[in-house]
Amino acid sequence: MIGENCLKKLLLILLALTVSLMGLFASESADARELYDGRYLIRPIDSKLVVTASWLPNKTYGKSSKVMIYHNEDNRNWRHWRIIGIGSDQFKILWRDTNLALDIAQGRAQNGTPVIIWPYHGGSNQRWRIYEMENGGYSFINVGTGLAFDLPGDNRTPRTLCHGYEENGTRAQIFQIIKLR
Repeated sequence: MIGENCLKKLLLILLALTVSLMGLFASESADARELYDGRYLIRPIDSKLVVTASWLPNKTYGKSSKVMIYHNEDNRNWRHWRIIGIGSDQFKILWRDTNLALDIAQGRAQNGTPVIIWPYHGGSNQRWRIYEMENGGYSFINVGTGLAFDLPGDNRTPRTLCHGYEENGTRAQIFQIIKLR
């Protein structure tokens, strides 16, 4: 039978190990088994708006489209994204059923650089790490630039254009990922 002092020491060790693992979990990329090859709505934390493209690229607008937040009151699942693991805890995020990827425009590592969709080419500006936050939300960090996917000034107005901004952990950089059936 284990003595009382021995049991207390064991509990302290387990507590220290738990706290250590919790800190490690917060800094690791989201588990690829959970976010792999699925269709998702991406929405700012504490919001009913969703992330979508501002228009479908075409002959008038060219290959790209800016990314914005917009209403989803009619539950239009066509505003969905496909999140696909590509190894090394990295993901490509494709708009709907297209080959258009979430992209930091021209790979510029400057605050305020627009986030766009662009034909997928596999460049580092189209690869993302997804980190689970303590509040159950997620942050998206661009592999090539180190910029976070961000709502300027945490503006929750429909049609607000998204941009890349240095990671700061604010609410403007935390999103819900909602799996569609």
